[in-house]
Amino acid sequence: MLSKFFLLGLLTATSFKSFAAEFPFKDFLSSCKDTRLESSTVYSTCRAENKGFYYSRLPFRGIANHNGVLTIDENSTTVGEITKNCKNLSIDSKAVLGGQCKDNAGNFVWSFVDISKLFANYNGTLVYKSNENKFNDIVSTCSGMKTTYASVEAQCLASNGAAYRARIRLRGINNINGILTIDHEDSRAVSLFHVTCKNATIDQNAILTASCPNTKNEDINSSIDLKPLLSNYNGSLVSTLD
Repeated sequence: MLSKFFLLGLLTATSFKSFAAEFPFKDFLSSCKDTRLESSTVYSTCRAENKGFYYSRLPFRGIANHNGVLTIDENSTTVGEITKNCKNLSIDSKAVLGGQCKDNAGNFVWSFVDISKLFANYNGTLVYKSNENKFNDIVSTCSGMKTTYASVEAQCLASNGAAYRARIRLRGINNINGILTIDHEDSRAVSLFHVTCKNATIDQNAILTASCPNTKNEDINSSIDLKPLLSNYNGSLVSTLD
């Protein structure tokens, strides 16, 4: 039984590069919906390659206020910079950001900017576009990985050299008779291992470990390698599982 799961993990790891290479970036406007801005975070629901929709969020950056005018500033590394001198900010269905921003005279004036070109959808995760177009190993570019309710959180480096808080809901990992298993028959569904497993942790090598009950209600310590399942793209954790 254990050798079967080991082989499954090995096959998944071998397939990692092909997953990352095969998944195309989707246009943000046509493949994401219900996008909104709350405080310094952008929320959206994006369609993945498996046709499922997944909740996604990003620390909001790349926009600056220049004398009352909202301007795209892709080199900006500060999260929520415009929230300091703009108010009534919102994003409409066409990905136009609008709000009242303070000019040099101290007056708040209305300004609007199209932010659709800042973002892309990679396999159900909202990401910032990057000229490098590079996927990075989560062990070498992310730190402080932890899991809460089957989600993974970490601080991940972006192409601008800054680290940002990243979060993604794991998909397809379930408790099968006490063993954490990649359920390829149900990879579209968000992971449900947290319902029956306890004491879930992620170590510095991206190994997820939890204590899960089997059919006899005996707790078994089980582990699964997250490296073949997740990657870091420009400061965001993305899924490489089809």
